[in-house]
Amino acid sequence: MNFFQKMLGQKQKTITIEKQKNSMGGGQFASDDSATLQKPDFNISVDDGYLQAYADSSWVFACVSRKAQDAASLPLQLFQKKGKENILIEKHDALDVLASVNGQMTQYDFMEYLFSSLELTGNFYSGLFDFDKKTRSMMPYISSLIEPVPSKDGKIIISYYKYKVDNTIKNISTDDMLHIKYFNPLKTGYVLGLSPLTAARVAYETDDRALKWNLNNLKKGITANGALKTDNPYFNDKAHRDEAMASWKQTNSGEHGERVGLLFGGLDWKEFGLSPKDMEFLNQRKMTREELLAVYKVPPAVLGLFEYANYANSEMQEKFYWRNGVIPMLRKAEGGLTESFLHRKFKNTDDMFLKFDTSSIAVLQENEDAKSITAARYFQMGIPYNKIAIALKLPIKEIVGGNIGYLPFSMSAIGSETTPTTEAPVKTAKLLKQKLNDTQKEIKWKGFIKITDKFEPRVKTIMQKFFSSQELDVLVNLEKQKRMKKKINIDDLLFDIGEEAKKLSLKTKPITQQIIQKQAQQEIENFNFSISFDLSNPRVVEWIEKHGLDAATNINQTTKDALRATLAEGVDAGESIVDLSKRVADVYGVAKDARSNLIARTETIAASNEGALESYRQTGLKIKKGWLAAFDERTRDTHIEAGQEYDDAGAIGTDEEFFVGIGKGQAPGQIGLAEEDCNCRCSIYPVIEE
Repeated sequence: MNFFQKMLGQKQKTITIEKQKNSMGGGQFASDDSATLQKPDFNISVDDGYLQAYADSSWVFACVSRKAQDAASLPLQLFQKKGKENILIEKHDALDVLASVNGQMTQYDFMEYLFSSLELTGNFYSGLFDFDKKTRSMMPYISSLIEPVPSKDGKIIISYYKYKVDNTIKNISTDDMLHIKYFNPLKTGYVLGLSPLTAARVAYETDDRALKWNLNNLKKGITANGALKTDNPYFNDKAHRDEAMASWKQTNSGEHGERVGLLFGGLDWKEFGLSPKDMEFLNQRKMTREELLAVYKVPPAVLGLFEYANYANSEMQEKFYWRNGVIPMLRKAEGGLTESFLHRKFKNTDDMFLKFDTSSIAVLQENEDAKSITAARYFQMGIPYNKIAIALKLPIKEIVGGNIGYLPFSMSAIGSETTPTTEAPVKTAKLLKQKLNDTQKEIKWKGFIKITDKFEPRVKTIMQKFFSSQELDVLVNLEKQKRMKKKINIDDLLFDIGEEAKKLSLKTKPITQQIIQKQAQQEIENFNFSISFDLSNPRVVEWIEKHGLDAATNINQTTKDALRATLAEGVDAGESIVDLSKRVADVYGVAKDARSNLIARTETIAASNEGALESYRQTGLKIKKGWLAAFDERTRDTHIEAGQEYDDAGAIGTDEEFFVGIGKGQAPGQIGLAEEDCNCRCSIYPVIEE
């Protein structure tokens, strides 16, 4: 039975409505186009063939797993519509259910299952249990075990669902089933989604058969890789030649082909180049690979295939992947979760919706620089900031005083007859001369931490994806060493720190800009500064570039050192490629967990304090900065001492450095020593000179 017959569950080419019980996606492979949807008295279910493709095809696995894992990594947020605004809801029963799922799966597991099922079968099913009790839960089903039963009266599309397992059938009501499906224009499209693999079925089967054919030839030793040649007259005798050939085949052909050959009697081995048949095989695999990747909208560079790519168009391919491959998939899931889960199971949610947060995806945010430059030009023309923010969809939507336009040469309000002055506004200066008491300082610190806590998970996600991509590169290099069959050179396995640092700094740049902007805006609102923060200020741009590259370099150096140490130990012990791969996985396991947490907190704190510091500088006022030690039990002794030394009386200039422990720097998180910067939660505050 071939691939098509597997999917159909039958050998006939013609499929009528009465015979569609086992068809995948409602008879997509049927050649009988004359059948029409008359009476919906047939049952439809998904065949296991598409699910099996995930295990059988490396390209299907690569595409589906990459998309599912990327999508599952994104935070799912709940919003409520209020007029033209969408208000973020941070606490709700629906969010609690999604977070706990069923006690056996995490939200990540559930979402990975959802997207994988959609991409493989065009359908995702999940039971919704005990929603009238406190023990509410969700349990995803294997698509092939569910059969939607169409309604016979035509008033509703689906009457109920059949869950078939272990020769038993359980009926599940539509109210207790979450069913998300892809568009299907075929006759079963009312009740069943269409799998993307349907369009790639020929490519899949071609690749599957080509691989099996090649594997069979290798096992049987059919393919000639070279020839034995000699000038020794001993082998002029046919019996001697046959004896030598038999010995060679026994030890070096078929399943023994990986052994080291021993040549004797003047014999020499001459390896053949690729035959036309081999070339045809390789070209065919590339063609089928490209077709499968095109169906899933996953460009080659996203999977680490840089055959036709350089760094510049790799970025474009990544953007294409997100915009055309992942975002539409997210929108489909958002709609299904909102309508069939949120609105159906929770009261008073008609004005709410679920949406995945894609703000941490660097390639989708790379136009922020261009936006800020355009915004600055409009602002210099006297257009109020708040209008610019709405028109350009800037991350900071509204600021205090943002409805007034300013002229660039005097920064006075348009239409004002006031004589321009270079002095600081009196009202603001008087306000800032008031010292903060301990309670106010704690309130300011908590506001600071509220911002950093919001951004830390997004920075962590960026780091985890970067480490995952880098891990794949190292494993690919390791696999190349296996094929080369020579002593492993560890330097050939590892990455170039400079190149990786540039990649990482580019990925973190947009989120760093957002953190700086957000913290600066909070300082402006807290202390009534009469300014609009300038993210394009050369000082800010230089800090982002330098700090980002320095941090990325240190991060990659740490990873490379860890890899080098463990791989050297493994190579010296004579470990196999599989064992060395496990060592690589261990290093990146730590990197994607504990290290990503550490990096996220450290870099978020550093950027937040830079935003606060730069806001003080841009006021034009005579402001000093004080060290505000974290108000929690985890504060280091050296940071408590810094808070005491650099209080109101000991505050220093905005361009001076704090001396903390044996290090020094402009702000918390920027001291330059791991023991002072890592996991620091301290901040700064402004002190106006009398």
